[in-house]
Amino acid sequence: MHRFFISDTISGIEAQGGYNSGDKLPVVIRYAKSVKLRVQLDSDKPEHIKRPMLYITYEEYAINTITKETTTQLTYFVDYYEDITKA
Repeated sequence: MHRFFISDTISGIEAQGGYNSGDKLPVVIRYAKSVKLRVQLDSDKPEHIKRPMLYITYEEYAINTITKETTTQLTYFVDYYEDITKA
């Protein structure tokens, strides 16, 4: 997947052409529950890193359950490491 988001209401619109008409509300709001960035040093090339990986877990809230008091917990984590074992 190449697309990521923190929150999204557009994909929660179920009505045919609902986004284009601009008058349809989403059924759900999707959001990133946890975000993890993994960066690994490249043991074969000094001062280089391997391609970073971004892991995102999404959850959603039904619109009819959201109030002014609704909250959620988000987790952000960066994992930066070097594999010191050589095969």
